[in-house]
Amino acid sequence: MPKNPARARKFQCLGATILTFLLTACGGGEGSHDQASGGVQPPEVTTPPDGGTPAPAPEPQRILVPAYFYPDKVKIADWQALTESAASAPRVEITAILNPNNGVFSQQDANIARVATDFVNAGGKMVGYVNSRYGRRATTEVLANVQAYLQHYGEHIVHGVFIDEMANDDKRLAYYQDLYRRIKSLHPQLLVIGNPGSTPTSGYAQAADVLTTFEGKGFGEKGYDSYDPGQHAGGWLARWPASAQAALVHNVSSCASMQAMVKRSASRSSLSGWIYVTDLEYEPSSGVGNPWATLPSYWPALVDTVRSLGNGLPLPGCR
Repeated sequence: MPKNPARARKFQCLGATILTFLLTACGGGEGSHDQASGGVQPPEVTTPPDGGTPAPAPEPQRILVPAYFYPDKVKIADWQALTESAASAPRVEITAILNPNNGVFSQQDANIARVATDFVNAGGKMVGYVNSRYGRRATTEVLANVQAYLQHYGEHIVHGVFIDEMANDDKRLAYYQDLYRRIKSLHPQLLVIGNPGSTPTSGYAQAADVLTTFEGKGFGEKGYDSYDPGQHAGGWLARWPASAQAALVHNVSSCASMQAMVKRSASRSSLSGWIYVTDLEYEPSSGVGNPWATLPSYWPALVDTVRSLGNGLPLPGCR
């Protein structure tokens, strides 16, 4: 799966007092493209079962939001919408990925702290973005970024970390398994979401609590409409819990198409227990676009759709 173009990584919010939010993509493998109380309870990481084990049953969906928008006068509305949804739909777990300066910072930003606190107090969960550069960053650097979130924003705000640009093959597997163990040694309850953005080899089950195994367009070649985790890397993801798999889907223009994506994410064919769908666009061939710049225009309908499916209710109408 592709990652966002270099130009998208360089988007910055102007202003000397504002921490830069680099609008990075959530990743893509190199060379490829319970709701808990009192703290995060990450899914158990287990060795994938053998090929004879039936696929796990679908589970209620969670929403994973790449919240890569700085809370300035324009984007504050997106943060308010996140907070309102967390408060009004308590049965839908909404986790936002906080991304100050690509995860590299040495002090708290008051604007970020304010919106993050409001969101968490409303019932949302927050994870901090950290870039691993496909295993080429020193583990000590990555751990320093993780510690900065805990130091400057606190574990009551930051419930976990999102490891972006995760490799997906065995060459860097030892690096990620070691990084996972070290993060857990800092704070055992931190949720670790890894993002290869595609199907990794099965050893990555011991490198994260949740893996983002799809990042890309909703339709077309290699789109989410044809995504089947059982067709790659020996099919081990088809036997791994849906609660440990995430999908980030962009270029989905209509509310009705968004609902089709969410329905697919809850099916046995896709098994994406964490889902995000947006109408913002990114074109890999030209490197144009950034799908994480704002919330989708149909954000309230996305939350309602996930809530309805999780409670066995008819899909809400699109407005």
